[in-house]
Amino acid sequence: MIHTMPTAAVDEPDPATIARAQITALAARLDDRVRALPSHLPTDATPEALEAAFMHLKRVHGVLDTVLLAARRSDRRIRVHSRELAAEADFDAAAPVRTGAWIDYVQGVVFALAEEGLHAPGLDVSIASDVPGGTGLSSSAALEVATVLLLAQALGRVLPAGDVARLAHRAETAFVG
Repeated sequence: MIHTMPTAAVDEPDPATIARAQITALAARLDDRVRALPSHLPTDATPEALEAAFMHLKRVHGVLDTVLLAARRSDRRIRVHSRELAAEADFDAAAPVRTGAWIDYVQGVVFALAEEGLHAPGLDVSIASDVPGGTGLSSSAALEVATVLLLAQALGRVLPAGDVARLAHRAETAFVG
């Protein structure tokens, strides 16, 4: 005779819940790494400075998902250089407009912060990332979380990991789509 145990119905979490959990975990990991950054990193945002800082961080701290370096601008424009895409884009931080391109992930964070009354300053930003795009490994979430942390720092704010995750999720769902 075969005995079977009754099984309880298991509710599968919806994709949004899974995404929020993944983003929260990533935010916590990145937050720990940001706290571990050496204070002598360059603040200029040239691709060469970013490459040097990225390689230094990889040697000292191990694999690092996504690194952003920024320098303030006197206007409200945000100019972003992507090392991996060898591309540059810019937008008005006061009025982000969806383009359907990679810059929307950064613009989405600016949008989500503005909804909270936090208005991003003008910045020149360089991005380097180990997370390969288009492979299902959450490269967009890594960029959004890193952007939230960068902009929070630029605004002189410290955000709890849950708020970082919520803002990154809002950028993805309400702006990028």
